[in-house]
Amino acid sequence: MIKGVPLVYHNKESNMSALTERYCSIQTLILPVLEEEFGVFSAKAKEFARLLEFARPGRFLKPVAAMTGHPASNRQKILNASFLKSVQNIPR
Repeated sequence: MIKGVPLVYHNKESNMSALTERYCSIQTLILPVLEEEFGVFSAKAKEFARLLEFARPGRFLKPVAAMTGHPASNRQKILNASFLKSVQNIPR
């Protein structure tokens, strides 16, 4: 365990239920709002939105003052861009 978060989940049924609930909320809540705001999404754009919602990559970016490299405000954008490149099969 890391700070109260188990590394192994003991109940597969509850995990599947949570994943199913999350997928349904993406399909019924998030995607319609995004499509209303930006227009109809392609299949790849929907896949990208689902990926970001499931993975939530920003949670791995910790603000640390002593970090070198890109400013903290750009790191989320760079991370999202790498996910998008993966979904779109864009080479390096």
